[in-house]
Amino acid sequence: MDIQTAIGLMVGILLIWLGYVTQSKGIYALISGFWISWEPVNDKKLGKRVGLLIILLGILAILTAILSIWLGVVIGKISGVLALIVGGSVFITIGIDQTGR
Repeated sequence: MDIQTAIGLMVGILLIWLGYVTQSKGIYALISGFWISWEPVNDKKLGKRVGLLIILLGILAILTAILSIWLGVVIGKISGVLALIVGGSVFITIGIDQTGR
């Protein structure tokens, strides 16, 4: 196992942990310490949704680290596109939460 794989695994585990904290404690656990310009309509429901997406991103990081050993650059490009989709989904989820006021 080389250093890139180890870093990918650590980032994936960190993202899964961050998603779990967001799911269990709500969205404010994710953004605490930052200047908040919006108020979530339902903190627990939004925390569960965003936490699930962050966990999905962590799993994607781990799979990319493992599969890049055999598939090389191709899996990195596919994983990058999927990460952009998941990241966009987080912002869409927050936007949909704001329309529920």
